[in-house]
Amino acid sequence: MWRRRLRLSYEVWQVLHTVMATLAVTAALVHVLLVNHYVDSLWKQVLWAIMSAAFVGLLLWIRIVRPLRLWRRPWVVEQVIPESGEITVLVLRPRGHGGLRSVTSPPASAPYHRAPPSTSTARTGCSPSTSTRAPGSA
Repeated sequence: MWRRRLRLSYEVWQVLHTVMATLAVTAALVHVLLVNHYVDSLWKQVLWAIMSAAFVGLLLWIRIVRPLRLWRRPWVVEQVIPESGEITVLVLRPRGHGGLRSVTSPPASAPYHRAPPSTSTARTGCSPSTSTRAPGSA
């Protein structure tokens, strides 16, 4: 993985990845628009406008709207319970809000989040929110 070779933290890698992906898509869009034969008809121009708007909307949702919504509903880690192997249970409590509004699936089918024993993702190579399914769930 390049992040490890370059000795970048996970957070720095995320920012760089976002900036590079945005620049790549923007450069591709500029290229398509400047080389006129790619969008020489109205339906192609409409298609590219829709795809560009979807990209900008997704970028705004992921990098601005969703983090603001999560920031307004913080959770506090009450307990960290080590289990067998590399499994750690985190007991969370909502701070300043009612918690989850509705649970639509039984706990056995809810995703488990596996956190590495160490909090440093650089040493373990794992994302802090690696998702797996509960044992025995579909």
